[in-house]
Amino acid sequence: MGTVILQTRYAKALFVLAQQMNRNEEVYLDMLRIEKVCNENHILRAILKNPTIKPLKKKAILKELFSQSVSQLTMEFLSLLLTKRRDMYLLEIASQYIKLYKEDKGIKTVNVTTAAEMSSKIAAELEDILRKELNTKIEMHIKQNTSLIGGIKIEVDDKLYDASLLKSFSVLRQSFAQNIYESGF
Repeated sequence: MGTVILQTRYAKALFVLAQQMNRNEEVYLDMLRIEKVCNENHILRAILKNPTIKPLKKKAILKELFSQSVSQLTMEFLSLLLTKRRDMYLLEIASQYIKLYKEDKGIKTVNVTTAAEMSSKIAAELEDILRKELNTKIEMHIKQNTSLIGGIKIEVDDKLYDASLLKSFSVLRQSFAQNIYESGF
């Protein structure tokens, strides 16, 4: 079974169960926590992916990390993953759950990259414009990347709108590389 199919099946099973129990929001917040911890802690990811570490040891680690911050349902799910030896896919399953939740709620994730820091007023205006343009709820993430030199990049639904100076310079450099002028003038 392909790992993406496996991750999706586990995430979907948890999603359906949480929906039936009317605890989808709670489990969504748990999955956000788990995703954040897994992304920030490369040692945890290495432990989960290591098949030589006993499931009881992994269970103790996960209990220590999450028992105070996630729901009982989520802890039982983590236990199931350990029993089925699917713990190595925890980060991916959490990410899939988050994706399923957002699709269900009609939330689109928009990643905005700017060359300079964006004020909260401009960020709010941009979020409002994007919400109206996309005609849906959005979750906007803003980051700064000075290598853009100026301008903005907006990514939504695997589409990228690149209005950065770096992109403009790149296009200009390519046109010069094609040598589109005629010599002798």
